[in-house]
Amino acid sequence: MATRKRTRPSSRQKVQQPSAKRKPVPDEEILSDEVDSEPEVEQDEDSSTEESDHENETAEERRLRLARAYLRHVGISEDAAASDDEDNSDEEDVGAGNQLLREQALKAQSKSFTHIADKLSTVLDKVTINKCKGHVLSPTCIALSTYEDATAVSGGKDARLIVWDVETGKRRHVFKPEVGVASKKNPVTANGHIGNILSVAITDDANTAVSGGKDGLIRVWDIRAGKLTDTLRGHRGAVTGLAFRSGSRQLFSASEDRTVKIWDINDMAYVETLFGHGGDVNAVSSMSMERALSCGRDGTLRLYKIVEESQLVFRNTSTISLDSIAMLSEHRFVSGGDDGTVCLWQMNKKKPLSTISNAHGSGLGCDTWISAMAAFRSTDLVVSGAGDGMLRFWKCEDVPKLKSVGSLNVGPGFVNGIAVGHHHRIIATAIGTEHRLGRWASVKKAKNSVQFISLPHIE
Repeated sequence: MATRKRTRPSSRQKVQQPSAKRKPVPDEEILSDEVDSEPEVEQDEDSSTEESDHENETAEERRLRLARAYLRHVGISEDAAASDDEDNSDEEDVGAGNQLLREQALKAQSKSFTHIADKLSTVLDKVTINKCKGHVLSPTCIALSTYEDATAVSGGKDARLIVWDVETGKRRHVFKPEVGVASKKNPVTANGHIGNILSVAITDDANTAVSGGKDGLIRVWDIRAGKLTDTLRGHRGAVTGLAFRSGSRQLFSASEDRTVKIWDINDMAYVETLFGHGGDVNAVSSMSMERALSCGRDGTLRLYKIVEESQLVFRNTSTISLDSIAMLSEHRFVSGGDDGTVCLWQMNKKKPLSTISNAHGSGLGCDTWISAMAAFRSTDLVVSGAGDGMLRFWKCEDVPKLKSVGSLNVGPGFVNGIAVGHHHRIIATAIGTEHRLGRWASVKKAKNSVQFISLPHIE
């Protein structure tokens, strides 16, 4: 395969190292018999339980126990607190307990596992594809609202951020920056990104979207009001990945400055920087636990455990760049590399459980690079995309092993982004003439578009 080369300004080759006062997060040894320590949903405890009974509980279990104790104290049932009833929306304390219970419900839900991959072949010929125009240049990324599956956000090399109505395919908002001389000199003053948008994410309630750009900025958008609300600064390189922790407004960002940063969108505040990668960080993902999974040009995946202040390092067998990742669960995930490989990983194993070489065909061109991946979360099904314009579906077997279970033609063009709806009924894709991270090749026959693929019920 021809060597992949990325042309960047020389200033990006020298990334500022962390100061001596800040120590990088230590690598945590992964033992072969180590098991994931996800917190279990704890049962109600009697108020007379001694403190010693809680010595071994996790931070999340303690938060839930205290929340339940408080709800009992104020005389509110857990069902009432977790419901969608807004009668108590003005009570801040009750709302806090409600949020804790909902967060724990998300964690419990993430443990349920459904086998749907074998059923996919029976519905692939029944899908409908809605191709939507809006981006002048290649779309690079796309995100779906977690629960309603009704709102999508896409970004592109035209610096446009577009909010879509998934059902109709119509554009709700098009955020296009008005760039003047002053904003070119100081991008922070612009009302949007200067240059390519490389990453997007959307909150669970579909009220807030964030976008990361080549300008190193993270823009925060109010979807309901249709306006830019804030700008987060701190990265010294392009922002290549964004992910919200499920059930929260905690944001993770990945950058070419070799770091992952944590932000609090409620307060529009920087929280922490996570170090470890030896090259550009190309993607980041998260589920409901306070963890962030990232991958990069150094050929590693890193699972940052925020509460424990540690990280797990997973190394590929080759020195390829890992460009995309997706999480099936808190302890199992997949990656895609620029050598065309798709790998299945597990939290307690340093090396891949299964590897598919030439997942999108053999060849020396960048059309075989795995440019996007997504997971049907809490199932055994993942999907990959590349420059061949194909979506390829993979079953993550219990053996464990990856197995091809079907494909879908969405091209021609580069599949730069894939998002799967919460109910597994919608797949959103960003299709462009160029790869999202560079201009190594161009598919002349491709049309820049966002596609919404409707799947029949397969669970």
